[in-house]
Amino acid sequence: LSASSYVPMHRNNLMAEAKFYHAFAAFNLLHSDAQSLFEKFIFDHPTHPKVDESNFYIGKLHFMRRAYDEALPKLKKVDHSKLERKQVVQSRFMQGYCYYEAGKNRESMNMFRQIANDKSSYGQQAAYYYAMMSYEAGDFNTAYTAFNRIDPDNEFAKGLEVYKASCLLKLKRYDELDALGESLLKGKGRASNNQVWFILGNAAFDREQYAKTIEYFTKFESSRGGVLNRSGQYRMGYSFYQGKDYAQARPRFERCLNPEDEIAQNAYYYLGNCFLKIEKFENARTAFSKAA
Repeated sequence: LSASSYVPMHRNNLMAEAKFYHAFAAFNLLHSDAQSLFEKFIFDHPTHPKVDESNFYIGKLHFMRRAYDEALPKLKKVDHSKLERKQVVQSRFMQGYCYYEAGKNRESMNMFRQIANDKSSYGQQAAYYYAMMSYEAGDFNTAYTAFNRIDPDNEFAKGLEVYKASCLLKLKRYDELDALGESLLKGKGRASNNQVWFILGNAAFDREQYAKTIEYFTKFESSRGGVLNRSGQYRMGYSFYQGKDYAQARPRFERCLNPEDEIAQNAYYYLGNCFLKIEKFENARTAFSKAA
């Protein structure tokens, strides 16, 4: 080789590194040629240690453009052992979301599960998707565990207490459900969705905790948009009745009388008893006749 054609090995490496960082700078500046620069780097230096990172950034570019079907093949090429930890978390999240968009829930959940404990924003979002998909699949134990990994202050975590309460109810873990309710009542948590009070009220009623039923349903009704359905009105009325508060029970039962079904029949019976307690015998007779 002539002296003029000889390029030291370290200089070749530096040139390759320069090409990579040229592409990397273009990526961070959102320049339109970033993808082509990474692709040229891969073509020119197919064995370079930065090839995996280049495929990662090409996949991320596609992901940012919501071209999920193009992002996934690039991300699947990446050897995660060649990336930093934070890049691995991002890559797995992006792959999980691409699978999610493609309706491949098993593959999506597998990716999200691997990073659901990570404290980064990607890990938090992965925990959320993993929890929601587990919940929809009826795996309430896994869902509850994942929901607990999510910081409730995250914007995407609104209504988190509803799902946690629903999981505990499905799992019949009533002690933990009570603890959640007590924490919310004492202001130690935030019920961003009024449905959590509705769930807690029904759970209390199912265990004949009538004072708690009234407390939770009252919270539900006092929250924005909280209107008890017929079943809730009946349960509220019955709870007041059990507490011998017949004046409060009567209007609740009266809201359950139409249509004439099993709820109405039971409501008429207890409404009759309410009238008996306050010695309105004619009203009681009418109510009992409807219940018969």
